[in-house]
Amino acid sequence: MTPQELDYRLEIDSNDCAIRILLNDFEVFTYYKKGPVYLILGIGEYLKTTNNKLTISIWPATNKTDLFDKGSFCKVTLAARNRYKTDQLRAFSGIHYYPKDNIEYNISEQSVKKIGHINQQFGKSVGDVKFTYYEKHLFYALNQEFDINPNYKVWNWETSPTLASKIGYDTPLPPKQREALFSAYQELWNALNKKDLKKLEQLFHEQSLECAEANGTTPERYFKTNVLLDILKDPELSLAPLSFKNVRYYYSLDRKLVNLLDSKASLIHFYRNNKKDHYVSFYPSYRYDGKKFVISR
Repeated sequence: MTPQELDYRLEIDSNDCAIRILLNDFEVFTYYKKGPVYLILGIGEYLKTTNNKLTISIWPATNKTDLFDKGSFCKVTLAARNRYKTDQLRAFSGIHYYPKDNIEYNISEQSVKKIGHINQQFGKSVGDVKFTYYEKHLFYALNQEFDINPNYKVWNWETSPTLASKIGYDTPLPPKQREALFSAYQELWNALNKKDLKKLEQLFHEQSLECAEANGTTPERYFKTNVLLDILKDPELSLAPLSFKNVRYYYSLDRKLVNLLDSKASLIHFYRNNKKDHYVSFYPSYRYDGKKFVISR
């Protein structure tokens, strides 16, 4: 495996904003606390050459109103570099949002500032930022479509079958696929229950391979960063029983990936100190290869 030449990143710089960030409807980051946050994430494994979408759901960190405090902002920048030539990232798209205590302003073009020093070698915005205000739930959603370099890697999820009619929560899979997905979840649950690290590494092979290729590491090193390994080591956490009753289906990445949830959490979750109302969720996303479901992200 050779890491991709182009290294795609998401730079997040925000203050006093609660945010949920999705790439092609796949959640990559959430932050609900008051105050500043800054980080850079690798995102290449969620991208395709055209028709990508960056979505930011945003609301005041106080969560009591839809009006923001003075000094609130949320800058989410799409950037990239040639990893074999430079360490410096170059912006090519994104959303730089500066909301105020005024709803009309917050859903206007005035609330978004232009990103400087755009480098279209790595990608480009397609159209303008689109705004939606959800009055009932007191949050704003901003969308920016974009393309990336046409020579970028085509990931396995891109060529997998489409699983649903719409993004997000949708109807169950047909019986044959549903049985295959339930079987894949059972296999993962069994490996977690036995704490079988060798089996888990096999189950996460595709995810580790493709994410390592996107982010410039090795599959072995990437697997070692899997949050599941820390969960399994935590003496306060115990694996919850697996039940397929009343499951919900969530579809992302062009409806090519699916994960399952129960009424409260991900189908795979862990109780803290054996208390059912205190739990940690884990969200594996599966693609269908025509015969079986494979953990893709």
